[in-house]
Amino acid sequence: MDLVFLDTNYLVALVYSDVAAGDDVRHWIQQGRRPSTSAAAWAEFLNGSLESADRRAIEALLEDRIAPFGKPEADCAAHLYRAGRCKREDRLDTFIAATAIVADGWLATRNRRDFLRFVPFGLKLA
Repeated sequence: MDLVFLDTNYLVALVYSDVAAGDDVRHWIQQGRRPSTSAAAWAEFLNGSLESADRRAIEALLEDRIAPFGKPEADCAAHLYRAGRCKREDRLDTFIAATAIVADGWLATRNRRDFLRFVPFGLKLA
């Protein structure tokens, strides 16, 4: 199964019925990609102000495809942090990118510029 990992900003955009985000997700589904997210992005998403109906709608879209963050992801994130010359505030981005890399999935983000430095290390941007 080809996964597209939704960054936190995509999850938020879907909650706010952003037409472009919805169109992107429908397009990826038509291409055979399944919406997913990382545990790191999910935690960040849940930290925001969120209605229970919105949470249920996003959970229905993801169908439990919330990828855990374990040792392989941690090892990859540490490599990205060092190789990408990241700052402390970029750490969560390395967690999110590493999850997509380890799963051989795609990352959908509205902050492409923040993630471009990870492309040479295997990140595929949707």
